[in-house]
Amino acid sequence: GQPPFKGEQMEFSPDSKRLVAAYDENGRTAACVYEQNADSEFTLVGKECFKASKGGLAKFGVAVNSADDDYPTFYLKESTISVRAYQIVPTDCPCELENSACRYSAFTWKCICAGGFVNVDTGVQKIDDALDLCIQSIFLENTGGGEDDISISMKLENTGAFNISESSVWDIAELIRLKKPGVDDNSVEVSLKKDQISFSIDDDYMFIVVNNLNPGMAYNLTLVDADGDFRSPDPSISATTKCSCSPGNEVTGRPSDFSIYQQLGFIQFQFTDNSLCESGFSVTRSDTTEEFVMDVSAYGTSFASDYYFTASSACGAQISPGNNLQDDLAKSDLIVGHSYMYCVRAFADNYYMMDTSGSSSNTKATSSGEACARHQVLWEAALKGRVTTTKEAGTLPIGHVRVTWRMYKEKGTPELASGEVITDEGGRFQIVITSAHESLTNTHEHLLHLSFYKETQTTNGTVTHQFLCNDGQDNCSDSGADIYLKHLSFDEQVQIYDNTSIPFRGMVNVAGSRCGVRGVEVCIVDSHGKGAPYGTVVSAANGNTEDVESTKFCATTDNNGEYVITPIIGTTVDYATLMYYNHSFSVRGRESNFWEIPMVISSNRIYDRMNFEDTTTGELIVDIFGGGCKIPMGKAEVVMSIKGCDNSLWERRLFQYAPRQAYSVPAQEIELYVNNLFDTRTPDERPLEFIMDNFFYPGDTPLILTKDMREVIVEDSQLEAAEEVEQGTLTDLEGEGKGAEASEEEQKETIALTNKAASTTHNVLFQYNGILKMSTTILAPETSMDVGKCGPIIDESWLDA
Repeated sequence: GQPPFKGEQMEFSPDSKRLVAAYDENGRTAACVYEQNADSEFTLVGKECFKASKGGLAKFGVAVNSADDDYPTFYLKESTISVRAYQIVPTDCPCELENSACRYSAFTWKCICAGGFVNVDTGVQKIDDALDLCIQSIFLENTGGGEDDISISMKLENTGAFNISESSVWDIAELIRLKKPGVDDNSVEVSLKKDQISFSIDDDYMFIVVNNLNPGMAYNLTLVDADGDFRSPDPSISATTKCSCSPGNEVTGRPSDFSIYQQLGFIQFQFTDNSLCESGFSVTRSDTTEEFVMDVSAYGTSFASDYYFTASSACGAQISPGNNLQDDLAKSDLIVGHSYMYCVRAFADNYYMMDTSGSSSNTKATSSGEACARHQVLWEAALKGRVTTTKEAGTLPIGHVRVTWRMYKEKGTPELASGEVITDEGGRFQIVITSAHESLTNTHEHLLHLSFYKETQTTNGTVTHQFLCNDGQDNCSDSGADIYLKHLSFDEQVQIYDNTSIPFRGMVNVAGSRCGVRGVEVCIVDSHGKGAPYGTVVSAANGNTEDVESTKFCATTDNNGEYVITPIIGTTVDYATLMYYNHSFSVRGRESNFWEIPMVISSNRIYDRMNFEDTTTGELIVDIFGGGCKIPMGKAEVVMSIKGCDNSLWERRLFQYAPRQAYSVPAQEIELYVNNLFDTRTPDERPLEFIMDNFFYPGDTPLILTKDMREVIVEDSQLEAAEEVEQGTLTDLEGEGKGAEASEEEQKETIALTNKAASTTHNVLFQYNGILKMSTTILAPETSMDVGKCGPIIDESWLDA
């Protein structure tokens, strides 16, 4: 059969004598002679062959039965041996000359000079008698390499047969490309151009190089001198051009840089194309680890279709077939932890190259030599997961979560492997586990423990995220989650929910001041797609805010007017509601970040300066009278402030000339006092210090009156007007019907009037009732009066006091 072939265990024949085996291993060619000794063992004769440590044929154990000269039979002593090429030398060969060989023809053994040698007298291989001498004539140096160097390089020894000198002129009389077995039946003469041939001569040899030939082909050369008087000897050696792209003795184009990797249940390969003759590549697998097996592919399993490949360049392509040439572990059922040998060959359909092993010039090779590597099967599985907000918060993705995993054979056993991954912007993560640990098996379910962590920096510190597992039922922020995986499990998925609340901070101020409003209920509302009913800020003064389908997160302002709401990540803020004594509110201009509505609460953003202001005002009427008759007191300096707010944040100093005056002030608790009182009847408006010291500003503390203006009382008529505005049946406060055709400007005017009518009106009274001061004078009688009688006091100057 065509080598390589397998032999079977057969009976050893004691009649066998010797064997000459020619073979190729690791890019080298050698001939080894094995002879049977008295113990029926075959031992190496002659020069040393490849050592067993390099995969050679030492103690090959092959016998040849010479009982039948017509049909010699091979017996293999061991069934694991693969013979690549062979040559039989019978025991009765008549050739005893050095460098001679036997040729079996017509059932007769003839003696000739061995290939590459000629009869020194005749210049041909034929031997006429026992005194002839065989000398080497043609040496096959190399066969080129690379797509730009497909050549035959030969040298001829300067013997009497050639009579080479520097003045000799030689030419190639004939170049025959031998037939390709199984492809074409005829040899073809090649027409050469002068630039394809080069000659050089030294004292001993002539060198001939023929370039630009086809790779993997066998050629015969016939030389002739310039005079045509001499032709080269019978070309018994066929020179075969390389398929290899690399220089050196490896001629078949064996792939190089062969590497193996395992990924998601598939064993895949990478290698470098080193062949000029290939149409594709084939990979085989074997579980053998025997050192002396030369041809692993002959014993291997073909687990995938051949990979056909067309490269842009003939040599050096880096080939990664991916899923076009891979070993599917789910189908192959390979054992975890076991090592397998993989070998790759370049091949071509029908014909690859002429066999260079030396067995026959008419034998084809269908593939290159093999490149092999071992791979240990790893335990492998994968888990896909996603971290999002809760279903109620819209299942929005949470990125940058650190997912830590640890692998155990089972609960309570030592850790086998570990690692961590980070979720992407879509909240997705994937854990791929490959391990060679001896505790992992093909069939056992192993424990994978997951833990989750993320921090978010806010203006008030660091927020540590909280996570829910088991469809949102269990808090796994500290305990983590357990998943069980088998070898080659790649479809398992896990859903984790981020239930973290993110601080949403802000302040509610009195409009036009830095004073915070205490006790305001601030809510942010997720209307689940319905939007805001009355704008981005809603209060009881401009509509009903109750909606059972909305989600609200609320907080109440503290003494400084500050609030902190903790919405769940993923909440969509459509609008805000503020509840405080029916007051109206608005966003606090440039001092607020509450403008990008709707906004989605994300873990990657800080939510602060969400500031609002109380725009509700009231009318405060201040009366400053003297006595019950409401006598004017003069010009008063009135100081107003908001209770609980530092005077530096809001204070008003006003001069009141009339006994009664109205002021527009914030609808808060207003504190006020009279700081000075001046007598406007005098040219210099003399301060009335006596009244100030005894009533308005006694001692170090003024007389402070407080008026709570927070309560807004809306009359029924005002509510009706607001409803008419909302319904489009506009009626102004004077009762004049506008009808449904009321313009937008008229509606705005009526809304303004409605808000004005809903403002608070309060009175505060400073009433100085005076201090009765009596001064008496006893006068000596200057006139006679009756004793016991009183008369009118004539001098009224004391009244000036």
